[in-house]
Amino acid sequence: MKLLPGRWRGSSAGHRRSGSSRRAEAMKLASRGREGLTFVRGMKREAVARLCRAQETAIAIANPGNGFVVRGTVAVLQTLEEEAVRSGAERIVRLKVHVASHTPRLANASAAFASSLAKAAICPEVPSGILLFSGIDGASVLDLTSAQIKLADQISHTVEWARCLESCREAGASAFLELCPGHALSAMAAEVDPQVLCGRL
Repeated sequence: MKLLPGRWRGSSAGHRRSGSSRRAEAMKLASRGREGLTFVRGMKREAVARLCRAQETAIAIANPGNGFVVRGTVAVLQTLEEEAVRSGAERIVRLKVHVASHTPRLANASAAFASSLAKAAICPEVPSGILLFSGIDGASVLDLTSAQIKLADQISHTVEWARCLESCREAGASAFLELCPGHALSAMAAEVDPQVLCGRL
């Protein structure tokens, strides 16, 4: 059986159905100002969420091991990073991304992408032998109509990657194969379950 977590596999499926250019265009039009993303590790989620509320930022991605990607304007992220250091963060990295991915700032992009997906012809059911997990809550997706809705929502909602990997582990995943460049995602899978086999292409 194949288990497909939704953070990147779901995105690539959406690209094929509606065209990656439409998704990219929607995100570009909806993003405003000088946006950025910062990775913060070593703080509990509640503490990171408090910093986000104080600085009008938002958690974009929740990774295993108390690792979080936070969205904000460049100026606000600088303040948040300084506060995170004072609050005991173990690692802080400013990412080379300039779009407010996976946050409410891209609500218009979600709506535009949902409209594109609604016009695409898709199979109504997930193929037999495949389990598809949503990136925004780690729940299994039983039909592709629901998958379309959650895929569009993923643009403007926090990606719960830790939950997604945990769902894969609970479903009996014994190996993870990373298709993206690098090895960050397979390393996270190994963090969730050190016994699982991890590889990449």
